[in-house]
Amino acid sequence: MKRNYRLAGYLLAAALLVGLMASGPQAWATPDQTSSQQTVPTRTPKPQPTDRPPEATSPPPTVPPPPTVPPPPTATPQPTAPAVTGTPPLRATATPIGSTLTPTMTPTASTASLSLTVQANPSRVWAGLPVEYTLTLVNRSANPVHNVSLLDALPAALEPGGIISGAGAIWQDRTLRVEKDELKPGERLEVIFQAIVAANLPPGTTIINQVNAAAAGGLQAQASAAVALPPAELPRVGGRADADR
Repeated sequence: MKRNYRLAGYLLAAALLVGLMASGPQAWATPDQTSSQQTVPTRTPKPQPTDRPPEATSPPPTVPPPPTVPPPPTATPQPTAPAVTGTPPLRATATPIGSTLTPTMTPTASTASLSLTVQANPSRVWAGLPVEYTLTLVNRSANPVHNVSLLDALPAALEPGGIISGAGAIWQDRTLRVEKDELKPGERLEVIFQAIVAANLPPGTTIINQVNAAAAGGLQAQASAAVALPPAELPRVGGRADADR
């Protein structure tokens, strides 16, 4: 009997609770509160765990392909020269008679540095009379030359004469000598003198006078001038005076 009463009480309480919940927030209000002042308990939703994205995995390293080895080059066969049998005969080359071989002249330092000229006046001379010579030595290089000497050893057909100009020029026996310590670039050394033609020379004789110049360092230069005696003149035979006689 008591169990029945208790069960009925439970059922009544459950019905009341359902009715209160169906009537809304006003059913919770106290008599002195309005529905706006009542606090309705609410359930705070619990955050649900989210699934973590799977971690990115790096791709496996790529293995490079093995290098390609080019095939070895194919050797090209070289042509084989035919074997020479025996020794070819030697042929001598003959130079035609009368042909002229032109020698090759190589300029030296002396010709590039020192320039020497010799002039004779007149070129047609007479036995026993003087001939005038002019010797000119010029330094053509860009540097000075030292220990300059100028020598004129007269041939047997000439005799020393007077020195007209030329500082330091002297006669040593039959040789005209001029010496200078330094010759600057472009500077010239000039000497003018006379020589006497020998009196016993036959007509038509040619006289060559050669002059030499030298300087330190092996510099050298040479030059010459030629004069000649005229042929013999025949004496006059007859004439107007003889004819008048």
